[in-house]
Amino acid sequence: MSTYMKVLKRPLVLCITLALILNAATWLVSLRFFPSNQETAILHYTSTVGIDFIGAGKEINALPMVGSILLISNLLLAFLLYRPSRQAAIMFCAVLVPLELILFGAILLILRANV
Repeated sequence: MSTYMKVLKRPLVLCITLALILNAATWLVSLRFFPSNQETAILHYTSTVGIDFIGAGKEINALPMVGSILLISNLLLAFLLYRPSRQAAIMFCAVLVPLELILFGAILLILRANV
């Protein structure tokens, strides 16, 4: 069996890798397309009302920061729970993938509203 297939059979490694890639992509979009010297940025937008909240451009980094904090805390909990309950550790890591995917989608929508 190839090394690639062995990695895919390990759910913890797969979930952690996907979550790290999504978190890095969120940081990349945040730092690349929202310069820190930008005075204002649209931070919240709804389809019915339009622009709800405008803030400082550097406040957009709160979104990937929340993702990083949740990533670190869930990984810490998964590490602490791995021996007593492997299923709980897998759950903490599996939750990270949809969470980071939602945050990545949110920053892409905010980017679209700002362009």
